[in-house]
This record gives sequence, C-alpha cells and structure tokens, in this order.
Amino acid sequence: LPTILVTDNLNVPTMVSAGALVPLRKIGAVSTKGYLKGPLSTVTYQGKLYGLPLGNNDLALYYNKTMLKKAHIAPPRTWTQLLIDAKKLSRGSVYGIAFSAPSNEQATWQFAPFLWSKGGSYQHFNSANAVAALSLWAKLVSEGGASKSVVNFGQTDVYNEFAGGRAAMMEMGPWMIPPLKSTHIQYGVVPLPTPKVGQTPISPIGGEAWTVTSDGNRAQQQAALTFIKWVQQPRILVNFDEKFGYIPAYLPAYTQFVKQNPGFAVFAKQLKSAQALYTGLKDQLPAVSNAVSTAIQQVLTGTATPKTAASSAASTIAPLIK
Repeated sequence: LPTILVTDNLNVPTMVSAGALVPLRKIGAVSTKGYLKGPLSTVTYQGKLYGLPLGNNDLALYYNKTMLKKAHIAPPRTWTQLLIDAKKLSRGSVYGIAFSAPSNEQATWQFAPFLWSKGGSYQHFNSANAVAALSLWAKLVSEGGASKSVVNFGQTDVYNEFAGGRAAMMEMGPWMIPPLKSTHIQYGVVPLPTPKVGQTPISPIGGEAWTVTSDGNRAQQQAALTFIKWVQQPRILVNFDEKFGYIPAYLPAYTQFVKQNPGFAVFAKQLKSAQALYTGLKDQLPAVSNAVSTAIQQVLTGTATPKTAASSAASTIAPLIK
C-alpha cells in the first residue's frame, strides 16, 4: 500500500481490523480541537484516531421546483406527506421520488436516515421502528410513488433520473450539486422527511479521510502525517471540498465553506446531527449491509413482508455484533 491512503470513512473499522492502518498519534502529535463531532467519530475506532476528515457529506431531499409548483405541492416534511406527494407527482414515465436500493451498501446507506429518524437501528433490525421504515419504502414502490427499478438504482442512476426529469425528487448527497449546475433543472434541497413534523433528520456521514498505512518506514509515515495536517488548512480544504461537493469537518474551514457556498446549507447543518453508518456495528458493516440490503430487496420486490424480512436480517446481524 502507499503510505497515505484516501479511505472511505465507512471502511475505517474493517481496515483497522485488517491491520492496514496506523493510529495517527503513534506517529506524532495531532490535535482534534475544532472538528465536528460526527465526522471525527468516523475516523476514530476503539478510542484511537486513524485519520483526519478530507471532506464529508450526508443525505437530503432534492426536489424539482418546476414539477412541484405545477402540482401545487410543497416539499414534503413528513412520511405521510411524502407518500401522498410522491404518488401525486408520478405521471407516465416520471416518478415522484428516486432513491437507491440495490443489493449492496448503497441501499444500507440511503435507508439509514429513515431507519434512524424513526428510532430504529441496524443492531436491532427486527424492531417495530425498523419494520415501519421498511414499510414506508415498500409503500412508495407499491403505491407508485417510486419506480420498481429502485432495486437496481445505484446513486448515479438516481441522479440521472432526477437530472433527466424522470424523477420529481431524489434522495442524494451534496456531491451532486456541482454536476446539477450544468443541467436545466431548477432544484431545491430540504431535509429528508421524518415521521413527525419538527423532528431532526439523522443522516449517515459519508466522505473520505486521509489515513496512514502500516506499510512504509517511520520517516515515510511522519512525512505522510505532516502532509495530512497541512491539507487541513482552511484555504486548502475549502478549495478541495468545493470541487468535490463535500463539506469540511474542521470548523474554521467549515465556517468559511458555508459562507461561500450557501447551496450546501442543509447538508452542512445536518452534519451536526449525523452519525457514522457503522455506529454500533464494530467492524461488521460489510456483512450487516449484505443482510440489510437483502431485506430491502425482498420487501421492495414483494417476496417478503417488512416484518419477515426484518426478522430474517436481524437473525443474521445479531451474532455478528454480539
């Protein structure tokens, strides 16, 4: 491996367990003062710091202003409104909402805000709250508010549906803001709907972190750490994250970024309440994600009820995180 590795923060626990990463403070002094708590948690495992956030993101609801205005609809704030509005916005080849639910981690990632906002968790996936979240997605598809093809949609497919005018709304992150600027779509961004009005959406935290691998000698590792700390300077970090559609986790850079990029305001605010996707799952996210995405596929294709699918997934998850 190279000495510096740009790591998807979702993979930090599994890479640590594989012995691939070195705790930064084993190499030299690192200050974590001034970082947002959520993003910092994504690079901390078993009490040790393994990286510094390069840029973070989360999930929100994009909506086509023209389509919603024509249908006399305001962006939905609750699950009930989402079901009604998505169905009303579906006409011909256009669906009310697009989201990503394939048989992989993208489904686990996009399902998390609905699960967590309802009070559910991946650790206890057979709870009533988890079943309720699965039922919501099932109704969106069965009642025609979302295409049956969501079971095959990767996140890029979701973006293409929205950018192509075939979806009035989409669940997506801030990295799609730069490409949307080159389209004709007039869009807005609001928090994802929650079960009740006034609830704070809880989104998973995405993005990458600079990490140092166990390969290489100490001099290389120290040079890597010097570079990683240098990149955290606001003038560098802000410029980098603007290009990638990410948000800085280091507060001096975060403040500057939000001021310069008001279109990211919803995502930036949500980072303060967001959490790591692997929360409570130790280093078992890949296996847990397989069980969860299988359950989602079963529910959306009608091969199992939400309760049965959740129960089956939970029986797989429990021994993994015991």
